[in-house]
Amino acid sequence: MASGSHRKCRFVCHAPIFIGSCWLVNCVLPSFSIKMGKNALSRLSGFRMNSYTLSLLLLSDLHFSQNDSSDIALNRATKIAEAICSASIGSSIVILISGDVANRGGMVEYQTAIDFITRLREAIEEIAGASVGNVLIAPGNHDVLDPNEKSLEDRSDDVYKLELNKLSNFYTFAREFGCWKNDKVKDEHVIEYLVGGKAHHATFLLLNSAPFSTKTEDKGCHKFPAVVLSKINKQYDDDPLFEITHHSPEWLEDETRIPFERALQKSTDILFYGHEHRGNSYSLTNNRSEQELHVILAGTLSLSNEHESNFKLININLNDTNAYKYTETKYFWDSTNYQYVQEIGNNAVSGRLKTSTLSPSKWFLDAIEKNENNDSDFYRYYYAFPRLRDLSSVSTENDKLRVRQEKELHSFDGVLDEIQSGARCLGFKGQSGSGKTSLVNYLYLNLIRKGYSPLILRPDNSSGSITQTVKSLIQMQYGDSYEIRDEYEGLPQDKKILLIDDLNLIKRKKSLANTLAEMLKAFGTVVFTA
Repeated sequence: MASGSHRKCRFVCHAPIFIGSCWLVNCVLPSFSIKMGKNALSRLSGFRMNSYTLSLLLLSDLHFSQNDSSDIALNRATKIAEAICSASIGSSIVILISGDVANRGGMVEYQTAIDFITRLREAIEEIAGASVGNVLIAPGNHDVLDPNEKSLEDRSDDVYKLELNKLSNFYTFAREFGCWKNDKVKDEHVIEYLVGGKAHHATFLLLNSAPFSTKTEDKGCHKFPAVVLSKINKQYDDDPLFEITHHSPEWLEDETRIPFERALQKSTDILFYGHEHRGNSYSLTNNRSEQELHVILAGTLSLSNEHESNFKLININLNDTNAYKYTETKYFWDSTNYQYVQEIGNNAVSGRLKTSTLSPSKWFLDAIEKNENNDSDFYRYYYAFPRLRDLSSVSTENDKLRVRQEKELHSFDGVLDEIQSGARCLGFKGQSGSGKTSLVNYLYLNLIRKGYSPLILRPDNSSGSITQTVKSLIQMQYGDSYEIRDEYEGLPQDKKILLIDDLNLIKRKKSLANTLAEMLKAFGTVVFTA
């Protein structure tokens, strides 16, 4: 990071606070010295700190038939690599195929697919200069061998198992690329990536919507077993979950569709599906939680010059907060010039990773993310975490703080370790303009990603009553319904953290120690600046 003028800020952590004969807080808590560089210089140089680009090549509805020429398939694979070689992609790319690899589920068709994918991987490495980390494949209705003539009325579990057997050729094919080795309905893959030297995990969940396919109309006939739907959740609370399936929810029977949509809204960050051959991607917002589900539609990759043929390149930029951005670029086949051409413009979308706990409202997070220059990317890419000097053995005497030992913290994880180790109260003390508010905002955004439900208390939002203040903060930051307030108050205490921006200016009727003691009755940890 470019160097510049530095500000120093001294932070003080409190543990323990002594009231009468009672140790209210008994933990080792830190104090700090902040060294802040000029983040503007990082922006001018185009440098983004702590971010990672996950590149996805999205293909669907290839419909390889036994009459397709293997040479044409190999050539199309090369053309795809040539088309994306000038695009901005990460060092590694994941190939996603959202169903209908074959036309009739025959092994001759799948052999063409194996040759195509093998050549595609080689061409991407040779021409685009990126390695292919994984090939993830979901089955579609055309991957079913001998589909039903018409919709089956009996869709019991026993019949469902028979339907899965019709995909035997698909499973044999997919296992060539490490997919569907142990499960025929749900196949999970975890890809590790690094942000700022720290390991994160992107989870890709393949779902099999192919059973109960017919040769005619089968909308509303497909299903997922209830046990599968119950397992759609995040294994890594602070990292992305992507789901890939062939059919959109509207193709599922109602008994499956409704719980599937609920599971998607609760846990899934992006859903990829095919089958439609065309259509615009979109986002769905939960009216209650304001959490969004982003839906990306795949196209169709026909080998024929007479039919539409297209694919998409998705670049997802992940960072060390719960916010992310992705761009969606579409390529279509130009039969005149015999090449794939990028469609003018691309679809750029911002989102936030979902967590298992209650999340603040979208508008409040939007406000927190912006710095004094109204820059919403500041905390995502350019904020430099300060060097924090940890002061231990802190107590209160005459309502003032006393500190003896010191150590240093260098990252958010250091602060998180203190919280997870049982720290109840952390205090940061610094001069005006030293960056205390920015640090509080950064901690807030990162605590959300780690599965906490924090509140920020600023002087303008305080009142003499702690109880009334907390209620108003929940309403302002999470929503104004009684249900949300009850849900927040019912969260485990250790998941609730109060961040106080400038404790000295907070309205209070009691002493510092007694005020903090009352706050700690409702929160697992209180973090404040002064």
